[in-house]
Amino acid sequence: PSDLTGVTVWGPLHSQDVMNIDGTPVFMGKVTSKKALNLRNGATPEFLGGFEQGVDLKLPRNGVRDLKTAAQNGGAYISGKRTVYIKFVGDNIKYKYSSGRRGRRGRKKKDKWITVSAKTFAPNGIIFVNNATLRISGTVKGQYTIGVGGTGSRGNIYIDNDIVYDKDPIKYPSSQDLLGIVAQNNVYVTDNSANSNGINIDAAIYIENGGFGAENYRRRGPSGTINLLGGISQKIRQPVGTFNWRGIVSGFNKSYKYDDRLMFSSPPSFPSTGFFKILSWYE
Repeated sequence: PSDLTGVTVWGPLHSQDVMNIDGTPVFMGKVTSKKALNLRNGATPEFLGGFEQGVDLKLPRNGVRDLKTAAQNGGAYISGKRTVYIKFVGDNIKYKYSSGRRGRRGRKKKDKWITVSAKTFAPNGIIFVNNATLRISGTVKGQYTIGVGGTGSRGNIYIDNDIVYDKDPIKYPSSQDLLGIVAQNNVYVTDNSANSNGINIDAAIYIENGGFGAENYRRRGPSGTINLLGGISQKIRQPVGTFNWRGIVSGFNKSYKYDDRLMFSSPPSFPSTGFFKILSWYE
């Protein structure tokens, strides 16, 4: 992380690279890094949970593959589609497909939502979409992990609108709702009207080859704040906005809060290092 003046970082944080820090951030949990800590411009961070260098904590190599296998054995496995839309609606799941085909008059065919019981759709709580683009939103009740695999433009997840828990664990500490989001390539906050004034995301996010970012982060106007409760494990840190000395220029501000429940529990078959050291910060 860098340029963290005025930022409070909640929960554990780990970097496999050099940690470049500006300003006066406060780290509430333990911070670990494989490589050196680089304090720039007289930075004075506070490590209230301690700092340890030389820790090698690699992302799991087969997280996507293992999730695919789990979905094929008692979950929901979807293949042969171009784009898959999934919306969590409490006890139900709504889904539809888009093939990009056009009708006789050249118009794109309209997709129809199909509503099913979530437990019937994915008995073991695992949903995997193979070689496609996955678009998600909704209210999650229960414990699920949803993922996508693929190459090129596929293997990406787009969050089209809020995706939150039925029972907010901040208000209801006994909440059992948990969501894992797993992508082969990237997870993006969609550039659309629904996300033009902020977005709420409750999830543990794992990205095997890329990172978490905002679609068209440079070209979209100021879009509010990404409010994330959970954590992010990613290979490459992606931008969500641009800023100058006056504040936000394009894209999003960040308000990331670590979900402490991830220290002792996880969504079904969610890729793990064995101990969740997940990037998370709150501004």
